Amino acid sequence: MPTGRFMQGASPDDALALEQEQPARVVAITRPFAVGIFEVTMSQWDACFEAGGCSYRPPDNGWGRNDRPVIMVSWNDAQEYVAWLSELTGEQYRLPTESEWEYVARADERSPWLGGSPEGLCRFANIAGLETGFRWQHEACEDRVPVGTTPVGAYASNKAGLFDVIGNVAEWTADCLNLSYLDAPTDGSAWTRGICSSHMTRGGSWLTGSRDVRLSSRFNLKNGDRNDFTGFRVIREIDE
Repeated sequence: MPTGRFMQGASPDDALALEQEQPARVVAITRPFAVGIFEVTMSQWDACFEAGGCSYRPPDNGWGRNDRPVIMVSWNDAQEYVAWLSELTGEQYRLPTESEWEYVARADERSPWLGGSPEGLCRFANIAGLETGFRWQHEACEDRVPVGTTPVGAYASNKAGLFDVIGNVAEWTADCLNLSYLDAPTDGSAWTRGICSSHMTRGGSWLTGSRDVRLSSRFNLKNGDRNDFTGFRVIREIDE
C-alpha cells in the first residue's frame, strides 16, 4: 500500500455514528506497507503451532480448518503468530494499526459501507444476513451463510484487492482501547496510550449487523479474550 491521506472516522452526517468513531480527522499514512490479502487462516495458524511458534491450537467450532479464518485467538495469541512469522521470513510482520486498517479497508470508499449501501454489503461480506436467525441482526441482503465463517476470499474484494475486510471475522489491531479519536495519532501509527489491557478490533464478523460493519465501526476486547468471531490480518513493514 502506498502512502497517502484519508479521512478516518465517521463523517458528521453519518446518523449511525457512535462517539467512539469521532471526531473524524485527516490521517497521513507516511510509510508504505504490505498487507495480507486474506485474513490469517486456520492452516497458517496450524503451521505456526506445529513449528512451535504458537503455543495453542484453537478449535474450529466444527466449521472446518484449512482456508477458514483462524478463530478463538486472542490479541496475545496474535503476537505469538507475528513474532514467529517475522523470525521465519526475516521480515517484520505485525498487526495493523487502526489507521492502517481503515486506510486499506476504505480504499477511497466515501460511503459508510463497503459497496456503498447496507443492501450491497452481502456481495462483499459474510455478515448477519437474512438467514442468520438472529432477529436483532437481520439485514436487507443475504450472504448465503446462515451462521459461522466462510473460507477466506469467498466474497468480492474491496477496491484495494483485499478480501473479507468487512465480515467473516473481526480483526485485531495494534491500538489500545480509547473511546474517541480525541488526541489520536494522525501519522498512521498505533495509539499506544489508553487502556492497553484491551485492544481495538475492526471490520465486524459473521455475527454482526450492518450498523456495526460500517467502515468506521470500532470495537474492543480484552487482550486475553478468545471467541469465534475474531481473528486478524497481518501487515509487513517495507524498508524505504
